[in-house]
Amino acid sequence: MRSQTTLALLIATLTGVACEDLGVGDPAEPFDLQCSISTSDLFNGGPGRDGIPALTNPEALAPPNSGIADDSRVLGLLINGEARAYPLWLLWNHEIINDTLGGEPVLVSYCPLTGSGIAFDPVIDGEPRNFGVSGLLYENNLVMFDRQTESLWNQLLLGAQCGTEIGTNLHFPFSYGLYPYGNYDEVDNSSTLFPSSDYGPERPPKELVLGVTAGGVHAAFPFGALDDLGDLVTVNDEIGTADILVIYHGWSRTAQAFD
Repeated sequence: MRSQTTLALLIATLTGVACEDLGVGDPAEPFDLQCSISTSDLFNGGPGRDGIPALTNPEALAPPNSGIADDSRVLGLLINGEARAYPLWLLWNHEIINDTLGGEPVLVSYCPLTGSGIAFDPVIDGEPRNFGVSGLLYENNLVMFDRQTESLWNQLLLGAQCGTEIGTNLHFPFSYGLYPYGNYDEVDNSSTLFPSSDYGPERPPKELVLGVTAGGVHAAFPFGALDDLGDLVTVNDEIGTADILVIYHGWSRTAQAFD
């Protein structure tokens, strides 16, 4: 069983270098679209399979040779005492990094269209999986595929929705340049590249939120509402019957929920 790990934001980095030859097939080859979700809600994002190249075991560089600025935003991990930070300017252009940290395989994912960065444990049934970018989108969110079974995994649904791995969940290894999409992520920009489900007018359409699920009850903590409370905020709340603590840091635009 993997030892307990902690999310950390650290000014360290890794850089993309030549990665392993994974024997990637024809990028135009279709996926198995036997899905648990409506295939009419899957949209071709344009680049196609592996058109956005995922990285596998890129070289990691320590400061001060990392090339990352002090004010760069990163997705940071600490596993078994080893820390690494993945800058968003790298993830904007690769979206998936198959890496090894603290002696453990890790899947790092980031979707520029939904602003969601999540790290997963890629070991399924005792086998480390290698993931790539399918080129498909669901609710404007990254759809990954694993090269072993070619099942499709939506990042924010945290599992497989198409192929032989339908119903398999991805688990977290912890509790939880230029942006290439122009002004897409501006908080009041209501445009989406592809159709999405309806959303309410109560909050800005592109506002980031911290989503928390406890005991089958779901809650969202909008970053704008947290900003109104200050730059460094703690919120004691209750979701269902669970007591939670939310910590928010406005400068780095990061939030985390704890028991």
